[in-house]
Formats: sequence, C-alpha cells, structure tokens
Amino acid sequence: MENLRIGVVEVEHDERTTHDHLSCSVCSWQLGVSPREYAVRIAHRHDDSHQPDTVRRDVP
Repeated sequence: MENLRIGVVEVEHDERTTHDHLSCSVCSWQLGVSPREYAVRIAHRHDDSHQPDTVRRDVP
C-alpha cells in the first residue's frame, strides 16, 4: 500500500504491522491506526483542524 499526503498530514503504511502511521508537519500530533479508510478520514479531520473555520469540511 502506498504512502499518502493529505494536506499537512503524512500517512505512511507499515507493511510489517499493516497499520498506517499518521504524522502532522505543523504540530507534534502522531497516530497509528488501521484500516486505511479510517486513517484517511482521521487525516482529513486533522488537516481541517489547521485550516481557518471558513474552510472546514467537518461542519455538522
């Protein structure tokens, strides 16, 4: 599985554990998670948290 970059979040896949490791280029936030669909959703939400409120996609 390939690595992704979603905004400020890097999603790196670990073949050994089959988990994705998320890390932010703006703050010290990091997370290990599986499956990939969940990792992508979390990465988008974290990236949104670094955007101005007018641009956020996670409006209820």
